[in-house]
Amino acid sequence: MNFEKEILISFFMIRILLENKKTSVKSVDYRVPVSRAPWSGKKITQLNLWHIEGHYDFVNEVEARVSLQFLVNQFIHCKLIHATRDRDRNWSEIFVCSDFEIRKALYRISMDEIRKIFSFVGADYSDQVHYKWDAKIDDYQVTLE
Repeated sequence: MNFEKEILISFFMIRILLENKKTSVKSVDYRVPVSRAPWSGKKITQLNLWHIEGHYDFVNEVEARVSLQFLVNQFIHCKLIHATRDRDRNWSEIFVCSDFEIRKALYRISMDEIRKIFSFVGADYSDQVHYKWDAKIDDYQVTLE
């Protein structure tokens, strides 16, 4: 689906910004509210990935806050991604989990929260960048403020 593809590309762009120190520490420290549904223990295969109600325990879903880097990794390494629409047919939320998390939990994030992330990171610039030579790695260590 094109929408899901565009979301994946957008999160990949955030990963590049974070890894290349193109934001401030505020983006690195950003915590994202999500809902976390634990895995039910039922077998997940390529042919039944779409059946999220059968694979995850939404009765015991809990609210959580995860790091932006953790969420980015869920999208970049997603094994399962599923977007839902509201009554007006607007995209409302995304269910996602990486190949590493698929047998642990499924994460739900609202489109409103995704918009906030994109706006926040897009407007986040570091006030100061510090470079310190590190002989062990034969390069500079970069820290942000």
